[in-house]
Amino acid sequence: MPVELPFRPERQIYKNLESVLTERLSEDELKYLRRYDVIGDIAVIQIPPELEHRVEDIVFALRKVHPFLKVIARKGFHEGAFRIRDYSIIWGEKRLDTVHRENGVEIKVDLSKAFFNPRMKGERYRLAQLVQDGERILIPFAGVLPYALVIARYRKVKITAVELNREAYELGLENIERNRRRLKGEIEFIHGDAFKVLPELPSYDRVISPTPRGVDALSLTLSKAERWLHYYDFVHENEIEAFRQRILEECQKLGRECSVRVKKVSDFKPHVFKVCADIKVEEKGT
Repeated sequence: MPVELPFRPERQIYKNLESVLTERLSEDELKYLRRYDVIGDIAVIQIPPELEHRVEDIVFALRKVHPFLKVIARKGFHEGAFRIRDYSIIWGEKRLDTVHRENGVEIKVDLSKAFFNPRMKGERYRLAQLVQDGERILIPFAGVLPYALVIARYRKVKITAVELNREAYELGLENIERNRRRLKGEIEFIHGDAFKVLPELPSYDRVISPTPRGVDALSLTLSKAERWLHYYDFVHENEIEAFRQRILEECQKLGRECSVRVKKVSDFKPHVFKVCADIKVEEKGT
Protein backbone atom coordinates (compact mmCIF):
# COMPACT_ATOMS: atom_id res chain seq x y z
CA MET A 1 0.00 0.00 0.00
CA PRO A 2 1.44 3.43 -0.86
CA VAL A 3 2.17 5.50 2.22
CA GLU A 4 0.35 8.83 2.36
CA LEU A 5 2.43 11.36 4.23
CA PRO A 6 0.85 13.76 6.73
CA PHE A 7 -0.45 17.04 5.37
CA ARG A 8 1.97 19.96 5.19
CA PRO A 9 2.08 21.90 8.46
CA GLU A 10 -0.67 24.44 9.01
CA ARG A 11 2.05 27.03 9.63
CA GLN A 12 2.92 26.87 5.93
CA ILE A 13 -0.73 27.43 4.95
CA TYR A 14 -0.78 30.40 7.30
CA LYS A 15 2.28 31.84 5.53
CA ASN A 16 0.48 31.48 2.18
CA LEU A 17 -2.42 33.54 3.51
CA GLU A 18 -0.07 36.10 4.97
CA SER A 19 1.71 36.54 1.63
CA VAL A 20 -1.59 37.33 -0.12
CA LEU A 21 -2.58 39.81 2.60
CA THR A 22 0.77 41.62 2.52
CA GLU A 23 -0.62 43.77 -0.31
CA ARG A 24 -3.78 44.62 1.63
CA LEU A 25 -2.81 44.83 5.31
CA SER A 26 -0.19 46.94 7.03
CA GLU A 27 2.69 45.34 8.91
CA ASP A 28 1.01 46.21 12.21
CA GLU A 29 -2.24 44.58 11.08
CA LEU A 30 -0.47 41.43 9.90
CA LYS A 31 0.83 40.90 13.43
CA TYR A 32 -2.75 40.21 14.57
CA LEU A 33 -3.43 37.57 11.92
CA ARG A 34 -4.15 34.18 13.49
CA ARG A 35 -3.68 30.67 12.18
CA TYR A 36 -6.76 29.02 10.76
CA ASP A 37 -8.08 25.57 9.86
CA VAL A 38 -9.46 24.06 6.68
CA ILE A 39 -11.96 21.27 7.33
CA GLY A 40 -13.30 19.80 4.10
CA ASP A 41 -14.55 22.80 2.11
CA ILE A 42 -14.91 24.99 5.23
CA ALA A 43 -12.29 27.46 6.45
CA VAL A 44 -12.45 28.33 10.14
CA ILE A 45 -10.70 31.51 11.23
CA GLN A 46 -10.44 33.64 14.33
CA ILE A 47 -10.65 37.38 13.73
CA PRO A 48 -9.34 39.57 16.56
CA PRO A 49 -10.90 43.01 17.23
CA GLU A 50 -7.89 44.68 15.61
CA LEU A 51 -8.86 43.16 12.24
CA GLU A 52 -12.64 43.65 12.35
CA HIS A 53 -12.36 46.23 9.56
CA ARG A 54 -10.41 43.76 7.40
CA VAL A 55 -12.89 40.86 7.23
CA GLU A 56 -13.50 41.30 3.48
CA ASP A 57 -9.75 41.28 2.81
CA ILE A 58 -9.31 38.09 4.86
CA VAL A 59 -12.18 36.40 2.99
CA PHE A 60 -10.61 37.43 -0.33
CA ALA A 61 -7.24 35.98 0.69
CA LEU A 62 -8.68 32.72 1.95
CA ARG A 63 -10.58 32.19 -1.29
CA LYS A 64 -7.44 32.91 -3.30
CA VAL A 65 -5.29 30.47 -1.31
CA HIS A 66 -8.07 27.83 -1.21
CA PRO A 67 -10.28 28.20 -4.30
CA PHE A 68 -12.28 25.08 -3.39
CA LEU A 69 -13.80 26.69 -0.28
CA LYS A 70 -17.60 26.84 -0.04
CA VAL A 71 -17.88 28.23 3.52
CA ILE A 72 -15.80 30.59 5.64
CA ALA A 73 -16.74 30.56 9.32
CA ARG A 74 -15.60 32.70 12.18
CA LYS A 75 -14.53 30.82 15.29
CA GLY A 76 -16.22 31.59 18.60
CA PHE A 77 -15.84 30.00 22.01
CA HIS A 78 -16.22 26.38 23.12
CA GLU A 79 -19.62 25.76 24.66
CA GLY A 80 -21.07 22.89 26.69
CA ALA A 81 -19.79 19.49 27.75
CA PHE A 82 -18.92 18.33 24.23
CA ARG A 83 -16.38 21.11 23.39
CA ILE A 84 -18.53 22.40 20.52
CA ARG A 85 -17.58 25.86 19.35
CA ASP A 86 -19.92 28.65 18.42
CA TYR A 87 -19.42 29.69 14.78
CA SER A 88 -20.73 32.49 12.58
CA ILE A 89 -20.62 32.12 8.80
CA ILE A 90 -19.04 35.20 7.21
CA TRP A 91 -19.01 33.97 3.60
CA GLY A 92 -20.53 31.22 1.47
CA GLU A 93 -23.13 28.52 2.01
CA LYS A 94 -25.08 28.55 5.26
CA ARG A 95 -23.87 25.22 6.65
CA LEU A 96 -21.27 23.80 9.00
CA ASP A 97 -21.28 20.19 7.78
CA THR A 98 -18.68 18.89 5.37
CA VAL A 99 -16.63 15.84 4.40
CA HIS A 100 -13.00 16.13 5.49
CA ARG A 101 -10.42 13.95 3.76
CA GLU A 102 -7.21 12.90 5.46
CA ASN A 103 -4.86 9.91 5.58
CA GLY A 104 -6.90 7.98 3.03
CA VAL A 105 -10.30 8.25 4.75
CA GLU A 106 -13.37 10.49 4.50
CA ILE A 107 -14.73 11.98 7.70
CA LYS A 108 -18.22 13.51 7.81
CA VAL A 109 -18.12 16.42 10.25
CA ASP A 110 -20.74 18.88 11.50
CA LEU A 111 -18.97 21.62 13.41
CA SER A 112 -22.24 22.74 15.01
CA LYS A 113 -22.77 19.30 16.57
CA ALA A 114 -19.43 17.62 17.24
CA PHE A 115 -15.82 18.49 18.07
CA PHE A 116 -13.20 17.86 15.38
CA ASN A 117 -9.54 18.92 15.25
CA PRO A 118 -7.93 18.76 11.78
CA ARG A 119 -4.53 19.67 13.25
CA MET A 120 -4.22 16.14 14.63
CA LYS A 121 -3.89 14.67 11.15
CA GLY A 122 -0.17 13.98 11.51
CA GLU A 123 -0.68 12.59 15.01
CA ARG A 124 -3.36 10.19 13.82
CA TYR A 125 -1.02 9.02 11.08
CA ARG A 126 1.79 8.54 13.61
CA LEU A 127 -0.38 6.28 15.77
CA ALA A 128 -1.53 4.28 12.77
CA GLN A 129 2.12 3.52 11.99
CA LEU A 130 2.83 2.42 15.57
CA VAL A 131 -0.06 -0.04 15.64
CA GLN A 132 0.55 -3.63 14.55
CA ASP A 133 -1.90 -5.93 12.77
CA GLY A 134 -3.89 -8.06 15.19
CA GLU A 135 -4.03 -5.54 18.04
CA ARG A 136 -7.13 -4.94 20.13
CA ILE A 137 -7.53 -1.18 20.59
CA LEU A 138 -9.76 0.93 22.84
CA ILE A 139 -10.55 4.58 22.04
CA PRO A 140 -12.69 6.50 24.56
CA PHE A 141 -13.83 10.06 23.77
CA ALA A 142 -13.82 8.91 20.14
CA GLY A 143 -15.84 11.75 18.58
CA VAL A 144 -16.74 11.20 14.93
CA LEU A 145 -14.03 8.46 14.83
CA PRO A 146 -11.04 10.20 13.20
CA TYR A 147 -8.47 8.15 15.16
CA ALA A 148 -10.35 4.88 14.69
CA LEU A 149 -10.87 5.38 10.97
CA VAL A 150 -7.24 6.26 10.20
CA ILE A 151 -5.89 3.32 12.21
CA ALA A 152 -8.41 0.89 10.68
CA ARG A 153 -7.47 2.21 7.24
CA TYR A 154 -3.85 1.06 7.63
CA ARG A 155 -4.01 -1.86 10.06
CA LYS A 156 -6.00 -5.08 10.41
CA VAL A 157 -7.12 -4.51 14.00
CA LYS A 158 -10.23 -4.65 16.19
CA ILE A 159 -11.15 -1.26 17.63
CA THR A 160 -13.70 -0.52 20.33
CA ALA A 161 -14.62 3.17 20.41
CA VAL A 162 -16.79 5.00 22.96
CA GLU A 163 -18.53 8.39 22.59
CA LEU A 164 -21.12 10.15 24.76
CA ASN A 165 -22.31 12.85 22.33
CA ARG A 166 -25.25 11.30 20.47
CA GLU A 167 -24.78 13.47 17.36
CA ALA A 168 -21.06 12.68 17.16
CA TYR A 169 -21.92 8.99 17.61
CA GLU A 170 -24.39 9.07 14.71
CA LEU A 171 -21.87 10.85 12.50
CA GLY A 172 -19.31 8.20 13.47
CA LEU A 173 -21.65 5.40 12.43
CA GLU A 174 -22.11 7.16 9.08
CA ASN A 175 -18.34 7.45 8.75
CA ILE A 176 -17.87 3.72 9.28
CA GLU A 177 -20.26 3.03 6.40
CA ARG A 178 -18.73 5.77 4.25
CA ASN A 179 -15.28 4.16 4.56
CA ARG A 180 -16.30 0.49 4.71
CA ARG A 181 -14.40 -0.50 1.57
CA ARG A 182 -11.26 1.38 2.63
CA LEU A 183 -10.85 -0.18 6.06
CA LYS A 184 -8.61 -3.12 6.86
CA GLY A 185 -9.71 -3.13 10.50
CA GLU A 186 -13.04 -3.47 12.30
CA ILE A 187 -14.65 -0.75 14.45
CA GLU A 188 -17.19 -1.41 17.19
CA PHE A 189 -18.78 1.88 18.26
CA ILE A 190 -20.50 2.25 21.64
CA HIS A 191 -22.69 5.20 22.60
CA GLY A 192 -22.17 6.00 26.27
CA ASP A 193 -20.17 7.68 29.02
CA ALA A 194 -16.59 6.39 29.04
CA PHE A 195 -16.51 6.51 32.85
CA LYS A 196 -19.48 4.11 32.96
CA VAL A 197 -18.71 1.99 29.88
CA LEU A 198 -14.97 1.32 30.32
CA PRO A 199 -15.23 -0.39 33.75
CA GLU A 200 -17.46 -2.99 32.07
CA LEU A 201 -15.01 -3.64 29.23
CA PRO A 202 -11.98 -5.97 29.20
CA SER A 203 -8.41 -4.73 28.85
CA TYR A 204 -6.84 -4.00 25.45
CA ASP A 205 -3.42 -4.18 23.84
CA ARG A 206 -3.48 -0.43 23.22
CA VAL A 207 -5.60 2.42 24.53
CA ILE A 208 -5.74 5.79 22.78
CA SER A 209 -7.33 8.57 24.84
CA PRO A 210 -7.93 11.91 23.03
CA THR A 211 -8.98 13.25 26.40
CA PRO A 212 -11.21 16.35 26.46
CA ARG A 213 -9.70 19.38 28.16
CA GLY A 214 -10.50 19.42 31.87
CA VAL A 215 -11.22 15.67 32.04
CA ASP A 216 -9.00 13.36 34.09
CA ALA A 217 -9.21 9.85 32.67
CA LEU A 218 -5.62 8.76 33.35
CA SER A 219 -6.34 6.11 35.97
CA LEU A 220 -9.34 4.77 34.04
CA THR A 221 -7.55 4.44 30.70
CA LEU A 222 -4.33 3.13 32.23
CA SER A 223 -6.27 0.36 33.95
CA LYS A 224 -7.48 -0.86 30.55
CA ALA A 225 -4.08 -0.84 28.79
CA GLU A 226 -2.14 -4.10 28.61
CA ARG A 227 0.80 -2.82 26.56
CA TRP A 228 0.38 0.81 25.47
CA LEU A 229 -1.55 3.91 26.45
CA HIS A 230 -1.42 7.09 24.37
CA TYR A 231 -2.86 9.74 26.67
CA TYR A 232 -3.55 13.30 25.52
CA ASP A 233 -3.77 16.25 27.87
CA PHE A 234 -3.19 20.01 28.05
CA VAL A 235 -0.10 20.90 30.08
CA HIS A 236 1.87 24.06 30.87
CA GLU A 237 5.44 23.83 29.60
CA ASN A 238 6.76 24.15 33.16
CA GLU A 239 4.66 21.20 34.33
CA ILE A 240 5.50 18.59 31.69
CA GLU A 241 7.94 16.73 33.96
CA ALA A 242 5.39 16.82 36.82
CA PHE A 243 2.82 15.37 34.39
CA ARG A 244 5.25 12.56 33.52
CA GLN A 245 5.88 11.83 37.21
CA ARG A 246 2.14 11.72 37.88
CA ILE A 247 1.78 9.05 35.21
CA LEU A 248 4.59 6.98 36.76
CA GLU A 249 2.92 7.26 40.18
CA GLU A 250 -0.40 6.12 38.72
CA CYS A 251 1.36 3.14 37.16
CA GLN A 252 2.79 2.20 40.58
CA LYS A 253 -0.67 2.37 42.16
CA LEU A 254 -1.89 -0.13 39.57
CA GLY A 255 1.08 -2.43 40.13
CA ARG A 256 2.59 -1.70 36.73
CA GLU A 257 6.05 -0.83 35.49
CA CYS A 258 5.82 1.97 32.92
CA SER A 259 8.10 3.98 30.73
CA VAL A 260 6.76 7.36 29.63
CA ARG A 261 7.64 9.70 26.79
CA VAL A 262 5.78 13.02 26.65
CA LYS A 263 5.76 14.93 23.37
CA LYS A 264 4.24 18.29 22.47
CA VAL A 265 1.60 17.82 19.81
CA SER A 266 0.28 21.35 19.23
CA ASP A 267 0.08 24.82 20.72
CA PHE A 268 -3.00 25.55 22.79
CA LYS A 269 -2.33 28.97 24.28
CA PRO A 270 0.86 30.77 25.37
CA HIS A 271 3.11 28.31 27.25
CA VAL A 272 0.37 25.62 27.28
CA PHE A 273 0.56 22.68 24.89
CA LYS A 274 -1.53 19.74 23.90
CA VAL A 275 0.74 16.81 24.67
CA CYS A 276 0.69 13.08 24.14
CA ALA A 277 2.15 10.73 26.73
CA ASP A 278 3.24 7.49 25.04
CA ILE A 279 3.14 5.04 27.93
CA LYS A 280 4.60 1.55 27.60
CA VAL A 281 3.01 -0.71 30.22
CA GLU A 282 4.46 -3.87 31.78
CA GLU A 283 3.48 -5.95 34.76
CA LYS A 284 5.88 -5.67 37.67
CA GLY A 285 8.64 -8.24 37.60
CA THR A 286 8.49 -8.86 33.84
